[in-house]
Amino acid sequence: LLGIQEQNCIMKGFRDWLGEHNETFPVPQGTYLSRLWDFVVYSNKHESFVPHLVYNDKILFKFGDGTDRPPTGISVMFFTFNTSLQVWGNPHDAIKDWHDDWDSWIGDVNSGDLPWVQAIYPNTFPLKDKIIHSADVWVWMHTQLMLVRGAISGTLMSLSLATAVVFGATLNILMALIVLLELLGVVGYVLG
Repeated sequence: LLGIQEQNCIMKGFRDWLGEHNETFPVPQGTYLSRLWDFVVYSNKHESFVPHLVYNDKILFKFGDGTDRPPTGISVMFFTFNTSLQVWGNPHDAIKDWHDDWDSWIGDVNSGDLPWVQAIYPNTFPLKDKIIHSADVWVWMHTQLMLVRGAISGTLMSLSLATAVVFGATLNILMALIVLLELLGVVGYVLG
């Protein structure tokens, strides 16, 4: 269901960079950290790398002697993917169900209750201030929901105000109700 549109995988970028420099992947263990460091420094200095292929915020190196080179290890690495659900034209209720299922799954992963999560990340749960996976793919769903709620509340306030203005101007409740019905018909026609 998820169609990956863009990926930020430092190892894929590292492999491609090595290929451009006529080197093999994987690199020998003895030169791995220094070549990975060279790649990260290179990707941050060259404008040819598009923003989702800059990796300095996707890896945290360890340094043994307080200098910035060479690294002695890797503390953490992040891999991110931008996806498209390819669900255009589906009713909001169906998409909302998928959204809720995704959030539920993310909650289960972050709580560490799933057996496979415990196997991969032993003795690290529950995570209090760390998130190993987030539902950023659904940010636009919340925005859309707020836009729909804003449109509904704006429409209701406009209809109420229009009815009140007509009644105040004519002092005729029947005229105000007729205008309200006309406006409801227009809004209903526009919304389908």
